Amino acid sequence: MDSASYPTPDLAQSEIGLMMIDSVAVTVKESMPPQVMVEINGMLNDGCTAFHEAKQSVEGNTIKIEVTTIRPKDAMCTQEISPFSTTIQVDAQLQPGEYTILVNDVAEALKL
Repeated sequence: MDSASYPTPDLAQSEIGLMMIDSVAVTVKESMPPQVMVEINGMLNDGCTAFHEAKQSVEGNTIKIEVTTIRPKDAMCTQEISPFSTTIQVDAQLQPGEYTILVNDVAEALKL
C-alpha cells in the first residue's frame, strides 16, 4: 500500500492532548462473547483541534480508554468549542464480573 496516498498529520508539527470528556455511556450487546460498546461525548477545544485516537488497555478490572486530540502547533484558530461523539467497541474478551471503564478522567461502571 502506498502511504503517500493516505496523508497523515506531521506529528512534529502537531500538539497531542487529552480530549475533554463530558459523558460516557456503556452498552452491552447480547452476543457470545458479549460486545461492550462505549459511547464517548467530548469537546474539541478550538476550530483547529480534531480527534486523534483512542487507545485501550485493560488493567485488572479497569478498562482504560485514552482519547486524544491533535492540532497544529502555533496555529491561529477560531475559539469555537465543538462537540464530539464516537462509539468504541472494547477490544478485550471480558469475563463475567464488575468493571470500571475509565475514559480519560471519567469513570463508568460495567457489570457483565
